[in-house]
Amino acid sequence: MAWTLFTQIVGLFFIMGLGYALVRTGALRAKDSRTLSVITVYIVQPCVILQAFQIEFTAGVRRGFLLAAGCAAAYYLSLIAADALLHKRLGLTPEERASVMYANTGNMLIPLISSMFGPESVVIASPLMAVQLCFIWTQGVFMMRGQKGLNLRQLFTNTNLIAIAAGLVMLALHIRIPQILSVPIGSVAGVFGPVSMMMMGMIFAGTDLAAILRKRRIYGITLLRLIVVPLAVLLALRLSGVSGFMPEGNPALYIIFLSFTTPTAMMITQLAQFYGRDAAKASAVNVVTTLSCVITMPLMTALYTAVMR
Repeated sequence: MAWTLFTQIVGLFFIMGLGYALVRTGALRAKDSRTLSVITVYIVQPCVILQAFQIEFTAGVRRGFLLAAGCAAAYYLSLIAADALLHKRLGLTPEERASVMYANTGNMLIPLISSMFGPESVVIASPLMAVQLCFIWTQGVFMMRGQKGLNLRQLFTNTNLIAIAAGLVMLALHIRIPQILSVPIGSVAGVFGPVSMMMMGMIFAGTDLAAILRKRRIYGITLLRLIVVPLAVLLALRLSGVSGFMPEGNPALYIIFLSFTTPTAMMITQLAQFYGRDAAKASAVNVVTTLSCVITMPLMTALYTAVMR
C-alpha cells in the first residue's frame, strides 16, 4: 500500500509541476491561481462531495462515516489540549501552531483516496473535512485573531459544509440526483485532482523556494506536522482498538489515518493574511510540508500497515 500511495503522490506532483511550469514560462501569473482556487472551493469540491454521497447507505458506510467524525473530533480536541500545554514551551507562533494542527484534508487527500479506492471513498473524507472546517472557523480563527469570537457566518455559509449536509440528507433518504444533473456533476468532480494540484504548482512558482528552504525553523514545524503528529495518531489508533469497528479490508480507518499525515492546510496561509499574521511563514511551511510528503506519507503508510495488521 505504501508503494501505491507513493506512485499516486508522484503522479499528483507531476500535475503540480505543470502548474509550476505555466507560471515559470510566463503563460500565467502566480496570482492567477486564485481563480482556480475559487473554482475549486465553490464548484468542483462540492460536486465531488455530492457525487460521493450517491451510494447505498449501508451499515458499513454509516460506521465509516461516524468513525471518521469521531476520530476527527478526538484528534482536534487532543491537539488543542496539547497546544495549550506546550506552545509556550516550544515558542510557537499562532501560524506555526495552526500549521501543525490543521492538515490538507481537501486538495491533497481527496485526489489520493479517489484514485486509490474510488470516488465513493470521499464519503469517509467528508466528515473529516466537516469537523476540520468547524474547528478552523472557531478555534483556528480564535488563535489567529488572538481574541475570543466565532465566525459562525463563514462556518455555516461554507459551500463544502453545505454540500456535506445536502449529501447526508440525500444519502439517508435514498435520494438520487437525476441523470441530467449527475452527469455534469460527475464531469466537474473528475477535474478536482488535476485542478487542485495545478493550483498548488502555480502558488509554489510564485515563491522564493531557495529562500524558504534556508529557514531552519520551518523544518521543525514540518517534523511536527508530518512525523510527530501522525505517530501520535497511529499510537492512539492502535491502543484504542477502533479497528474493531470496521470489517477487515475496509479502507475507512486507513483513510482516516492518511488524512492526519497530509501537509499543512492551505487555508492557514489565507487566515494568516486575513488576520495580519506572518503569511509568508505560513506559506513557507505549506511549501515544505507539501514537498516533504512524497516521502513521509508512504513512510507513515508502511508503519500503519505494520502496526495495525
